[in-house]
Amino acid sequence: MNAVEKLMQFDAGKVQMPKSEKKIRLNKLGGEEFIFPIQALDPALAGEIAENMMDITMRKGNSAKVNLIRYQAQLRTIVEGCPDVFKNQDLQKRFGAKTPNELVEKLMLSGEMDILSSAIEDLSGYEDEESKVKNS
Repeated sequence: MNAVEKLMQFDAGKVQMPKSEKKIRLNKLGGEEFIFPIQALDPALAGEIAENMMDITMRKGNSAKVNLIRYQAQLRTIVEGCPDVFKNQDLQKRFGAKTPNELVEKLMLSGEMDILSSAIEDLSGYEDEESKVKNS
């Protein structure tokens, strides 16, 4: 069966972005374990994040700026991939965060951010390098 025939068997109204959950211990909060609801990034948004990162990286050769750009891309991935938590205005007020990005920074350490952004990227269809090696 080819791709068209197979796709014709699916209900077009049931097409939806993948969702999941990711457990993470937040060390800033005493190592308490939290379950974050995550969702895949829309392909256009994922492309925009990647394009902004590449565009600025190509214009600026400075490695410190490249790292800052990667960090900003990671923040955006987390905020957009976990909007129920980080775009929650009540939660932002509770922790004195003016923006969703600031809330991420107040709650998470860099390694925890890596874990959450990687889970969102995986859900969005990107495989990390380790998975590629294991699957080859």
